[in-house]
Amino acid sequence: MHSAHARLFVAVCAACVLLPLASRQPALAAGERLQPLPDPNLLGPPEDVPAGDAMPADEAWYPDGVMSWPSTRPTPSQGLPWLPQFLPDGLVWRSYLAGVKEPRFALVSADNSAWGTIWDSTLGGRVSLLRYGTPNAYRPEGWEVQFEGAAMPRLWPTRESSPLISCDYRVGIPLVYANGNWQFKTGYSHLSAHLGDEFMVITGTLDRSNYIRDSWMFAVGYFYTENLRLYAEMDYAFVIGGGSEPFEFQFGFDYSPAVIGGAPFAAMYGNLREELNFGGYWVVQAGWQWRGGPAMRTFRVGVEYINGAPTQYEFTHFEPYAQFEQQVGIGVWYDY
Repeated sequence: MHSAHARLFVAVCAACVLLPLASRQPALAAGERLQPLPDPNLLGPPEDVPAGDAMPADEAWYPDGVMSWPSTRPTPSQGLPWLPQFLPDGLVWRSYLAGVKEPRFALVSADNSAWGTIWDSTLGGRVSLLRYGTPNAYRPEGWEVQFEGAAMPRLWPTRESSPLISCDYRVGIPLVYANGNWQFKTGYSHLSAHLGDEFMVITGTLDRSNYIRDSWMFAVGYFYTENLRLYAEMDYAFVIGGGSEPFEFQFGFDYSPAVIGGAPFAAMYGNLREELNFGGYWVVQAGWQWRGGPAMRTFRVGVEYINGAPTQYEFTHFEPYAQFEQQVGIGVWYDY
C-alpha cells in the first residue's frame, strides 16, 4: 500500500512540474543551447514592424517566439548592462544539486540502513530579492541579495500514517556575486534539528538533541565548462548547540547541461563537520533532467546514494540511534 502511495506521489509531482515546463515556450531544436540576448539597446525591431513603431529599448525580441541565439558564448551575461532590479528573474547563485540541506522542492524514497524504507523530502526554495547586475534570467552577473528557506522532514512510510521521524529547518540571507565563470557567496544561515512528535509518541521519549547552527557562510563556485560547476563552502557557526561545533565544509560538483528540454545530469556533494572530527557524509546523484524557461528552471528524476553520518542532524549525537547511515533511493527534485 505504501509503495503504491509512493509511486502515485512521484507521478503527480512529475505531472505538476513537466506540464507547465512543456507549455511555457516552444521547444528548441534538439541539442540547441539556451543563450542570453545581447544588449537590448543594440537590437532593432523586426522587419515586419512599421516605421515609427520601434520596440522599447528595454524589451527583447524573440524571433518567431523561440529563444534561438548563437550556440557558443563563454559568458552568458557578456555585453549586458548592470542595472538595479527589485525581485528580478533568475538567480545569480543556485543551490547545490546533491546538497540534501539545500532549499528546493524534493522527495526521495530510499532504503536506509538504520531506518528501513524512508521518505526524505524538502519543502522550500531560493529567490532573488535585489540585484545590481545584468537583467538576464539565466546565469546573470552582478551583486544579488537572496532569501532561502526550507523544511526537510523525514517520514516513516512503513509505519501507520507514515509518522514524522524528524525535521531539519534552514533559513538564510545570502549575498552573492558573479562575474564571468566565477561566483561567490557570503551571508547568514540558520539550521536547527527537531524530533518528530509522532516519533516521540511511538518511542515514548521526550528527550531530544537541541542541534542548532547560526553561521556565516563563505563559498566560491566556478563554471569549469558551461555545463559543469565546481564549488566549495566554509561555514563558521557563531551560535552552536546540541553537539554542533563551529566549522563545516561543503564541496562538490554539478553537471547540468544548459539545454532546453531533457538531458542527463550528475552531481556529487561532500559535507565535513568539526563535531565529527571533520568526518561527515557524501552524496551522489545521477539521472535525467528537464530545463525550461528563461531562468532554466530544472526538474530532475534520478537515483541517490548517501554514505556517512546521519543527514537528519537530530540524530548526529542522539543515542541509541545509528551514527552511520547508508541509503539508496529514487528521487524527484525541482529548482527554481
